[in-house]
Formats: sequence, C-alpha cells, structure tokens
Amino acid sequence: MATKTEELPAQAADAATGAAAEVVNAASDPVGTTTKQVRRLERRGAPINRQVGRQVRKAAGQAAEATTKLIDGSVAEQLVIRSLHAVKARARRRDLVGEAAFRSLELLHSGFGTAAKRLARFQDASQPPARSESRRGQTQTRGARRRSETPVREAAATTASQARTSARRSTRTAATRTRKPA
Repeated sequence: MATKTEELPAQAADAATGAAAEVVNAASDPVGTTTKQVRRLERRGAPINRQVGRQVRKAAGQAAEATTKLIDGSVAEQLVIRSLHAVKARARRRDLVGEAAFRSLELLHSGFGTAAKRLARFQDASQPPARSESRRGQTQTRGARRRSETPVREAAATTASQARTSARRSTRTAATRTRKPA
C-alpha cells in the first residue's frame, strides 16, 4: 500500500488500467476468463475448506465424546467418586463432623455391599433362557431332552442318528443279498 499521497494517483491509474484489461479479456474470451477465475477461486478456497472441515470434524468428535460420557454415566460417576473422596478425607479427622462422616461412610459401604449382592442375584435371575433351533411342524421324539440340547449337540445327535440308520440299511441290504431265492 502506498503511504505517500503522490503515489496514490499512479496507483489508482494502474488499478483502472488493470480492470480495463480484465474487461477486454473477459469480453474477448468469456468462457476462458470465467474458467480461469473459477480455478483461481478454487485454489484460494480449497485450503480454507480443508481447515473448516478439520475444525468441524474435531468439534463433532468432541461433542460425540461428551455425549457418550453423559449417556454412559462416567461424568456422574466421577463426580460421585470425587465427592466420596472429599467425605472420606473429612472422616479421617477426629472431630464431631469427622465422626459423622465416618458413620455415614460405614452405612453407605454396607448398603453398597447389600445392593451388589441383590443385583448379582437379579442378574442371575434375569439371564435369558437358551433357545434351540427347532423347525415348526417337526415332532420331537425326545421331548424336554431335545429342547435343552445346544446346536452342536443337536448336530452331533443328528449325525449319530443318520449313521445308525445307514448302518441298519446296509445290514438289511446285506441280509437280503445272502438269502437265496427258493
């Protein structure tokens, strides 16, 4: 930029001449000039778009992480644990408030132990039953034993059953071959 007032008229004249030259070029080759301008704008805009894209991805990742922590409960868990540490530090003192904090922590601790035992029992009781893959319309010959079999055991039982059937057929075939017609 010009700092002297004598250079301003020359600079204005140069800018006007450059603008006029651009107009002449645009008039003589409108498609080529437009293409060049678009390419120039693309070159100038591409780095800005990449930077904005990086910032958006970073912000989206941070928002997703914060949302996950809130939904997961880890933020609330950390808050509770920090609060319990503060109460625990106060319970180490040998004054009236420290004694109250100590007794509160004792009650809370035993309550958590009881709750953990109950929750373990609830977890065991809520275990979904094992399901067998049985086809509709197929009669089950072994009843309850067939229902409790795992797919691997069921496949092994089917293979063994097929092997026995095959053995019986081969025995019958061999028996009929050994008989001589009378």
